[in-house]
Amino acid sequence: MRNIFRKLAYPQLFIPLFSLIILALIIMATFRLFAYFYEDYIITASGRKNLEFNVFYLENDLFHDNPVPSNLDFLMSYTDYIEIYSNFTADFSTIMEVYYDYRSEKRVIIRYIGSDDHGFVFEERFPLNETRGQMTTNNLRFGAVNDGNPGGVYTIFPKDYIELYFEFVENQTRQMEEEGILARGLRGFSAELWIEFRYSIRSPETGLNEMVTQGVRIPLTTEIYSFMMTGSPSFDWQTNLTIRDAQITLPMSVLFVASFALSLFGLLYNIKKATEDPNVYKQEVKNILKKYVGEIVIYDKPTIVISE
Repeated sequence: MRNIFRKLAYPQLFIPLFSLIILALIIMATFRLFAYFYEDYIITASGRKNLEFNVFYLENDLFHDNPVPSNLDFLMSYTDYIEIYSNFTADFSTIMEVYYDYRSEKRVIIRYIGSDDHGFVFEERFPLNETRGQMTTNNLRFGAVNDGNPGGVYTIFPKDYIELYFEFVENQTRQMEEEGILARGLRGFSAELWIEFRYSIRSPETGLNEMVTQGVRIPLTTEIYSFMMTGSPSFDWQTNLTIRDAQITLPMSVLFVASFALSLFGLLYNIKKATEDPNVYKQEVKNILKKYVGEIVIYDKPTIVISE
C-alpha cells in the first residue's frame, strides 16, 4: 500500500487532477458571473435632435433688426435667406460601439390648393448632407460647427424655390393651352419647402436601434409665413442585457464536457499506471489472471496421481 501512495505522488498524475480542479473552478466562476449578470444590469440611452433658425431680411427702411426676432411671423418679400442650425446629442449609460447614419435634404412640394395635406402634384428633392460613421463612446455631440460631421448650419434662399414654383405653374398653364383643356374652377397651386434631418443610431452589441427625425416646413406661396416643426426629435431607450447574454450556449457546453472528459480520462489512466507492477511481465500475468479468472484453476501444490 505504501508503494501505491508513493506512485500516486508522480507528477504526471497531478496534471489531470489539477486540470479537473481548475475546470471545476472555471465552471463555478462562470456560474457566479452569470448570477451577477442576472442582477438588474440595465443599459439606457437617450437622444435629442435640436433645430433652430434665423431669418435675415434684405436691407430695407422698415425692419432694422437682423436676424428678425423669432417671435414674429415673417414676410417673404423681405426675406433674403434663412439659417437653420441642426444639432444632435445622445448619452449612453456605458461606453459602447455606436454606428450613426445622418441624412438631410430639401424638398419642394407643390400641391393643388383644394387637396388635403398629403396630396402632392409635384415633388423635387435636393440633398444637403449624408454622413455615416462609428464611434466607441458614451455620448455623441453633433452639429456645433460645419466640420464634416452630422449637422451644422445650413443657409437657405427661399426665392430660388419660388422661381421653381413659377416655372411649374408656367409649364402647367402652357400644357393646358396646348392640349386645349379648360379646367373649370381651378384654384391654382401652392408650394412649400420642407427641410428634413434624420439621425439613425445603432449598437449591435446592446440591441440599440433608434432614429430621430426633425424638420421644418416653410410656405413659399404666401406673403406672411411661419415655420412648422415636424418629426419625432427625441428617444429614450433601455435594455437589460442579462436576459440575452447570460446563458450557456451549445459551444460552451461542448467545451466544458470535452475538457472534463479528457481530464477525467487522464486522471484514471494515470491512476491505473501508478498502481501497476513495474515489472511488465508480472503485470502481464496479473492481467491474464484477472481476465480469465473464471477459467484458470491454480493449485498451491502439485497433485500426485498413483496408478495401480
